[in-house]
Amino acid sequence: MYENGVSLMTPVGVIEGEILQELETLGATTIRQLVRKLDWPASLVIMAIGALIRAGIVCGRHHELEIVVRLPNQEGGVP
Repeated sequence: MYENGVSLMTPVGVIEGEILQELETLGATTIRQLVRKLDWPASLVIMAIGALIRAGIVCGRHHELEIVVRLPNQEGGVP
């Protein structure tokens, strides 16, 4: 994973950690809310969310026009 010749592995890992902290604090939340809350480019936040979903660390599901992300042990409600 490279952007402009720079590895994205470290930033994506840091963003994954920030996403997990937000989910532990806020509970289920939308991708839009995470993009707004975190001080990273939207493309990197979305990459990090995708990596967490692929690894089975978080769950994502459609709710109306949004995608809600949550930890597996959290209720699936929409914030």
